[in-house]
Amino acid sequence: MRNARWNAPLHAAACAALVCACPGSSSVLLRPSDAPVLDQTADAPERPASSAMPPIDQLARPEEQAVLAEFARAMGGPDGRNPKTLLPVLDRILAKLPRPTMLRGYVQLARAAVFGALDRHAEAIAAVEESIRLLPGYAGPLLTAAGIYIYSNNPGLASDALIRASEIDPQDVRGLPDYETSGLLGRLDAIRDQKRARLLSDRLLAIGWTGSGVGSRSQLAAMAIRQAMTEGDVTRARSLVPSLLEPGATYQLLAERAYEAIWPDLEKWAGPNLSNQWTLYLTEARKRWLAGGDLERGADYASALRSAGDFDTIIAEFLPLFDKPLDRQHDWQLLFIAPKLVNALMTRGRTDDALGVYKKASQTWPLGSSANALNLYANEPNALLYADRPAEALAKIDAAIKDSHRWRGEINVDAIAGMHQTRACVLHALGRDAEAAVSASIAGQVGHASQRAELALCMGKPAGAEAALLKALAVPEERTAAIGFMQLDNSPVIPTAFARKRRADIEALRRSPRLLAALAPFGRILPFALSDGAPKPAR
Repeated sequence: MRNARWNAPLHAAACAALVCACPGSSSVLLRPSDAPVLDQTADAPERPASSAMPPIDQLARPEEQAVLAEFARAMGGPDGRNPKTLLPVLDRILAKLPRPTMLRGYVQLARAAVFGALDRHAEAIAAVEESIRLLPGYAGPLLTAAGIYIYSNNPGLASDALIRASEIDPQDVRGLPDYETSGLLGRLDAIRDQKRARLLSDRLLAIGWTGSGVGSRSQLAAMAIRQAMTEGDVTRARSLVPSLLEPGATYQLLAERAYEAIWPDLEKWAGPNLSNQWTLYLTEARKRWLAGGDLERGADYASALRSAGDFDTIIAEFLPLFDKPLDRQHDWQLLFIAPKLVNALMTRGRTDDALGVYKKASQTWPLGSSANALNLYANEPNALLYADRPAEALAKIDAAIKDSHRWRGEINVDAIAGMHQTRACVLHALGRDAEAAVSASIAGQVGHASQRAELALCMGKPAGAEAALLKALAVPEERTAAIGFMQLDNSPVIPTAFARKRRADIEALRRSPRLLAALAPFGRILPFALSDGAPKPAR
């Protein structure tokens, strides 16, 4: 889920070309691979091969100069910051440009951004695709298209566009923020499009994209290692091992036999039980968080601490942030920190304090205020379920699902599935299995084998969970998740009846002889849990 304030995805370079009151530049992607491209010699002046947008003095034909001036005034005036008032102005300008010229393409680019801001996704796509055709060879329309595609739940097209834009203007693509690239890779993962995810990762690594997050480049390196091994390029895979910073990626590679050729390289790099890598990872994450108090880096640090099982440091670092007044615009990254903090508090038996975090945050981000607010309202019901309060959880999850309908493409498909999984588990806990089956069916259509196994377990169907994992182990695209699910977990159990039963059910499934036999040709159970090698302060 993204931040849902109006941040029209008109690429910054496009806006700067007109020196306009840029309405936003939350941009990413592309045109579909089969979209026709006009002859690049028609109406396209000579220019450098790599460029985000055409220069302003080459944008309009002589007879279009008055229209260009009108367009610039519209974008720079008061209407330029309000999508509802800007759209009719742009429509009138477009009507004055019936020919397939570069200026028409530029106006269509602006209209696409406005349609995107208004959640009129089909019209946004139509406008940006014409812009791409009329501005061939420029990265700006492709980057704007990427943002439109990703938030209309077309991550495959978004990835294709971003790769194409990087071939035109790698420097501009190197400036994309972590939030956009991680969001795109996450959406590709949700639809199990590993091929595109690996191709995109390879391309971002090749152009030198680093991101600002502690694990950004590490995430790309892990995917690139998988791609290299798929292609039989062991030398390249070995060369990427020192780029791995996040221990979870190394742990997974060590568990899969497909990467056995580089196990010694991984073990040498990471140290015993990944201890060397954990020290590097946590030190770097903390350094970035303390450098400026940037809450996005704080969210990175909270994720690192949660993976390391250091719940006390999560509480010490982040609970005080919820004790002071919160600013809806400045502090919105707390929406991503809150669920990790709540989990840490519940693990320590502090249920009231945990639920108090959601209560405090809801005063700043009430339900319906943005798509990202659902990071609170979709997770709170799960906390209530683990707190043995399923009736309250049902009311909360129903409200969250209802609100999700208003945000459409802004909500990842796996997030929708996750909400229905919570609802199915809650209804089962209340003895309402007939109703639970509807949400279970929706949840089961998306996500990985581990999620389907956990769904079956919470519905009281251990045989179904085993069957889901057996099926996944037979499918290469699903195998990684299934092997990961089977690994040891030494993290503390939340001290509630629901949590204890859930852990017992999972551990019983992990001991299944049938599953262990099916896993053996493709993976191994590592002799240590992921967090075992992480340093933890004394309690």
